[in-house]
Amino acid sequence: MIEWPELIWPVVLALAGLILGLLLQRYLLHRWRMAAGEEGTELRRLLPRIFTGIIILWVVLAALYLTLALVPMQKSLASVLQSILVVLAILSVGLFLARLTSELITANARRRNEVVATTTLFSNITRIAILGIAILIALGALQISITPLLTALGVGGLAVALALQDTLSNFFAGIQIIASRQLKVGDFVRLDPEHEGFVEDITWRNTTLRSYDNNRIVAPNAKLANSITINYDMKEAWLSFSTPFQAPYGSDLLKVERVTLEAAEEVLREIPGGVAGSHPAVSFTTLADSGVILSVTLQAQNHPSQFALRNALVKRIVARFAEEGLEIALSGRAAVPQKPSR
Repeated sequence: MIEWPELIWPVVLALAGLILGLLLQRYLLHRWRMAAGEEGTELRRLLPRIFTGIIILWVVLAALYLTLALVPMQKSLASVLQSILVVLAILSVGLFLARLTSELITANARRRNEVVATTTLFSNITRIAILGIAILIALGALQISITPLLTALGVGGLAVALALQDTLSNFFAGIQIIASRQLKVGDFVRLDPEHEGFVEDITWRNTTLRSYDNNRIVAPNAKLANSITINYDMKEAWLSFSTPFQAPYGSDLLKVERVTLEAAEEVLREIPGGVAGSHPAVSFTTLADSGVILSVTLQAQNHPSQFALRNALVKRIVARFAEEGLEIALSGRAAVPQKPSR
């Protein structure tokens, strides 16, 4: 039977290790953050997140190991402490590897602009898998048979799967979205005419989008996987957009085309967001009641860039048409051109 006086030294050394671990962690994390701020290497920025709490646990484990090596005690107490050391050591290594793997994969994916590991779902799956392996190893080290446990988990898992069909459907849909590489964090997507935004995260249940007005749109993964989704950033980052307007009947269409192209080319040269080396296109599409409908097409570097380009294009076309004496048909009648003031 373990005598209470024999527990004094293990408790004292464990508390001493805890205090030393707190001080050492604070010092090391401060140094790493300072180094990351000065040189900004990726590894130094990751170290504080990886080692937070791990340093304290390892110092406490070292203190308990010294207790076993230096302090005389009964075999029963030594056996208990040894089991604690084994379990904590295995779990601490598993936690360290889970954090390290998750952070490194995420950093590498962001650097290569990949979807995998830039989402909460994949990061959590990676951590759970490594921690699960660590727990099984710890149980094996304690000579606890894991076969009945795995059998019970299999039977219980079937019951849980039947009870949580919707949740599991969203979970596997999230994995499918990530594995297909058709969406990545930062892409601008449209789910339907009313919902569009930038992909912020894909969790185990939902995909979060951020709209232009900074609202958050939360869509279940299963709905996203089964719906028609427009990804404006897939494969080619640039996109084309068109701006239609009308020229009244009787206009010199060749001159209208030339002036429109000149205005569009000026916009591409002067306004940031256009695709370098691209050329605008003008096409006459329809004969309407009030005039000929034409459309000018430009290429933008991404979805947000089109708004600044479209805004500048409309103003530039109106100004150039006024200078050239051309008209723009509005609401069934021709607009009177205005000469710019000198």
